[in-house]
Amino acid sequence: MRQPPRQHEIAVDEAAVTEVARRYYLYDQSKVTIAAEMGLSRFQVARMLQTARNLGIVRIEVGRAGRVDESISEELAGHLGIRRAVVLTGLDGLPDDEITDQIGRALSDVLTATVTAGETLGLSYSRQIAAMAGHVRQLPRCDVVQLAGHLLRATDAAGSPEIVRQVAAASGGTSHPIYCPMLVADASVATALRRQEEIADALERGRAVDRAVVSIGAWAPGLSGIYQAVTAREQELGTALGVCGEISGRLFDGDGRPVRDLLDERIIALSLAEFRALPCVIGSCYGAERADAARTAARSGLVDVLVTEAGLARRLLTS
Repeated sequence: MRQPPRQHEIAVDEAAVTEVARRYYLYDQSKVTIAAEMGLSRFQVARMLQTARNLGIVRIEVGRAGRVDESISEELAGHLGIRRAVVLTGLDGLPDDEITDQIGRALSDVLTATVTAGETLGLSYSRQIAAMAGHVRQLPRCDVVQLAGHLLRATDAAGSPEIVRQVAAASGGTSHPIYCPMLVADASVATALRRQEEIADALERGRAVDRAVVSIGAWAPGLSGIYQAVTAREQELGTALGVCGEISGRLFDGDGRPVRDLLDERIIALSLAEFRALPCVIGSCYGAERADAARTAARSGLVDVLVTEAGLARRLLTS
C-alpha cells in the first residue's frame, strides 16, 4: 500500500523554492545566508534546492564555456533598463585571454544576428573587439567606421585600423580608419589632427553610424587601456575628479556625466554625447571589478546592449 506523502511533499511553495534557487545558483549566496535571510533552516534550504531540481526549476548542464544564459541575460537587461544583455557562463577561472576571446565571439554573434545590409557599423578599440574581428566570418554588406584613434599596446596583435579593415572585408563594405593615436600629447595637437581630412571624415561618419561596438573600462589599474596609458599623476587626478569609467577614452563619473578636465581635449574619439545619440551602442565588459563602470554606462544611456559574463552579471544583479 502506498504510504501517504510527508508534509513537505504535500504542497510546494514554488515561489519560495525559486527564490532559494535564484539566491544559491545565481547570486552565490551560501545556504547559511539564505536560511538566515529567509527565516529557514539550512536543512529546509537544502530540501528546497533538491525540490527545485526535481521540479525542473533548476536544470544543471555541463557544457562548453561561453554558453549564453538566456534567463540571466533577460534578468540583467531588465535590471539595468537596457534593450538586451548577453551573459556568458562557464568562464569563471579561465585565463584572461580565453575570457577575452569568448566575449569577442559573443560580440561577433550579436553583429551577425543584427546587422542588416546598408547599415554603417562603428568600432572602437579593445582586446574584446579585436577578438570579435577574428570571429567575424561574414556580415551583410556595410561600411565600417573607426570611432576613436588607436590605443595599441606592445602585446596587441592588431590595432584599430586593422580591425576596421578586417570587419569591412567580412562584409564587403568600405572601411574608414583613423590613423592617429586615441590620446595625444596636448590639446593643440588633438585639434590639428581632428582637422585633417581623413580623420575629420571618419569622425563625421562615426556620428551617423547605425550600430557601434565599444568596450567599457573602469578607472583602476588593469581595468582600462586609457588608464594604463596616462601618468601616475593623471591616474590620481582622475580618481580625485570622481572618474568611474571610460568608453573610447572619454571619461565619466558615477552618474554618467563627462569628466572633461583631465584628458578630454587630448582625445581623438566621439564624445560621450555623440555616443549617446547613436541608435544602438553594443558595449562589452567583464570582471566583477568593472561593475560600477558597467552599471553607470548602462543606466546613463551610454550602451543599449551589454555583452558580459556571469561573474559581472551576478555582481550587477545584487547591486
